[in-house]
Amino acid sequence: FKTPEQVHDCISVILNAANDSRKEAMQQIGKHELYFEDYNNELKREVTRKLRRYFNKMRTAKPGEIKNPRSYLYTTMRNAFDKWQNDLLQAEKEQKDRKGNSK
Repeated sequence: FKTPEQVHDCISVILNAANDSRKEAMQQIGKHELYFEDYNNELKREVTRKLRRYFNKMRTAKPGEIKNPRSYLYTTMRNAFDKWQNDLLQAEKEQKDRKGNSK
């Protein structure tokens, strides 16, 4: 990024993806598991990893390969947030199942 506006736009795209993921989780299951503050910074590391991959892809993409970089960033982040929540919910379910089977 070359300007503060570009950085702001990038952050906005990431936060929009996170908020949309939260909203969908609330609609589907009545709760969400997307907390940036929790889980020993695992989510922050995952977002950082996805951002690095995004920037590498933008740097190495052939001309015209990525028609809308903003949309590509949103999709990348949204997929990461959705997967994060699904993985946590699956782990929670498995933990409950183990507790139920141990009785």
